[in-house]
Amino acid sequence: MKYVEIVRQAMDGTYRTESYWGGMDEAVVDLAPLSDQVPDNVKALVAEEQEFIASGKWDVFCGPINGANGNLVVAEGNCLTDEEMLSMDYFVEGVVG
Repeated sequence: MKYVEIVRQAMDGTYRTESYWGGMDEAVVDLAPLSDQVPDNVKALVAEEQEFIASGKWDVFCGPINGANGNLVVAEGNCLTDEEMLSMDYFVEGVVG
């Protein structure tokens, strides 16, 4: 696990600061267990998409991405930069908040 590696490096003096964006492929980001009220076919679909993201075949920060208002915020073929992700001040389509 990346966190253990970072602590180990900090303790032995070899840690170097860097921007780190861990994801599902490294188990840094994960989903909470789904409710028993979620139908099995939906659970299977979620598991399939989760595997697809973890495989690196799909980057959720690449377009096309629409904002919650329906306007295109990331065009097809483009991906958000680290700086753009850190300064997001909008919800994406499908997120209510």
